Amino acid sequence: MIGKRQVIISITGSCDDSSGLAEWSALLPPGARLALPHYFVGRDGTVEACKGLAEATEWLGGRDESRVHVALCNAGPLRRSGDRFFSAAGEAVLHFYEFCTQSPYRGHVYYELITPKQIAALEGLCRELIGRLGIQYRYDATLGSLSPRCLGGEAGVWLASGLVKGRIDPHPQTELIKMMMRLTDTAAENGC
Repeated sequence: MIGKRQVIISITGSCDDSSGLAEWSALLPPGARLALPHYFVGRDGTVEACKGLAEATEWLGGRDESRVHVALCNAGPLRRSGDRFFSAAGEAVLHFYEFCTQSPYRGHVYYELITPKQIAALEGLCRELIGRLGIQYRYDATLGSLSPRCLGGEAGVWLASGLVKGRIDPHPQTELIKMMMRLTDTAAENGC
C-alpha cells in the first residue's frame, strides 16, 4: 500500500445502487478489475470493497497506482423533461430521489443529492484511509474545480472534478464540503 497518496471521490453516474457489486466484481477477469473503484458507497451508506488497496486502477485512462478510487452510487447530473428526470446516460430516474438544486454546477441545474447516510459513510471511510495510509490532508477551498495541488500529486482527499478537466462529479454540495473540511481534524489527530 506504499505509494497511495490520494483518495479520489467520484460517482457511478447510474441510477442503480451498489448492492452486490463487490461479489460481482470478484468474478471479473484481472484486466476488467482495473476499471473498478476500490470502494463503492451505496445510497444507504453501505460501503463495499471491490478490490484491494494495493491494486491499481485504470479509471482515468491510464494505469494508476498512487490513488484510491471511491465511487458514490449517484446518478449525478440530471436532465429534466416535463415531470421526469434522466441521468446523463439516459436512464430514467424511477425511484424517488432528492434533487440537489443548491446551485448550478458546470452547466447542470439538477443533480442527485448525495444522501446523509452516504456522507457519513464516506467520512468514516476517508478517516480510515487517511489514518491507515498516513495521507496528509488539508482542505482545499477550490473543491469542485480543477486543482493544481491535486493534479500535481499532492497527498489528500480530492473530488474527481479536481483531477480531470471536464469532470462534473460529484456536485460539491454543502454537506460534502462540510465533510471535507472536517477531515482536516482527522489528519491533525494522526500527526499528518
